Amino acid sequence: MRNLLSAASAVLSLAIIFVLSSAVGANAAVIFDNTLVPLPANVPSLGYQAEQTSEFGNELSFAGTSRNLANVQIVMSDGAIQTNWPGFGDATGYDQSITLNFYNPGSGTTVGTLIASKSEIVHVPWYTPNSATGIAFPVNFDFTGVTVPDTVIFGVAYNTQTYGANPIGVPGPYISLNYGVAVVAPSVGTDVNPDDAYWNTSRASNYADGGAAGVGTFREDTGWAPYAAMIQVSTVPEPTSMVMLALGSLMLLLHRRRRSI
Repeated sequence: MRNLLSAASAVLSLAIIFVLSSAVGANAAVIFDNTLVPLPANVPSLGYQAEQTSEFGNELSFAGTSRNLANVQIVMSDGAIQTNWPGFGDATGYDQSITLNFYNPGSGTTVGTLIASKSEIVHVPWYTPNSATGIAFPVNFDFTGVTVPDTVIFGVAYNTQTYGANPIGVPGPYISLNYGVAVVAPSVGTDVNPDDAYWNTSRASNYADGGAAGVGTFREDTGWAPYAAMIQVSTVPEPTSMVMLALGSLMLLLHRRRRSI
C-alpha cells in the first residue's frame, strides 16, 4: 500500500509540475519589443569602436503588469570577415563578452542605481560579403529572478580595441561589432522619449550638446529619432487562477487516492 501511495504521489507531483510549467510558459509575456520579425540580413547599427562608445541604450516603459523578467533579447550587427582576422575564433565566428545592464531612472533624465547586470559570452558570426553591409544576429540574456519597475533605463556594453570598461588593447574583429537600432516605434511597450538615447561615448561631438554635460559617462543624449536601441523584454507572470485551480484539483485527487489506498 505504501508503495502504491508513493507511486501515486510521484505521478501526481509530476502532473502538477507539468501543468504549472505549461501554463506559465503559455502565459509568458512580452512587455517591450522593437525588434524585427523576421530578422533581416542586417539592420542599422551603432559601431562602438568607430563611435568611441562604451555603452548605449534607452529609457523604456513596459506594457502589462508582469515585471518578473525572463529572456531579454537584443540585436547585434557584425561586419568582420574571417579572412581579415586569422587566428581569431573558428570557421563560424569568434567569441565576445557582451553585458546588458538595467538601471532605475534617476531624477530628471539622469541614470539611477543599477538594478541588474548580465554578461554573456556570445559566438559572433563572421560576415560574408553580399548585398548587406553586415550580418544581424540576436543575443539572448537570462534575467530570470530579476524584478523591474514599470520604467527602466538599459544599456548594452562591451569592450573593443580602445573603448569599453576594459579596452582589449589590440586590433581584432570586435572593432566591426555594432549594436542594432530600430527605425520603427515599439510594437509593445513605450519609448519614454523617442528623441532620446542613453550613451557613453568619449567623443564630445557625438553628443547633441557637444559634450557640455560630460563625455565618457552613460547619460541622456538627444536628437535620435527615429533610431532607438533594439531590445525585446519578456517576463514570466505569476501563476494564473486557472493554474491554481488545476493545482487544487490535483491535490484533491491526491488526497482521495490516499484515502482509497
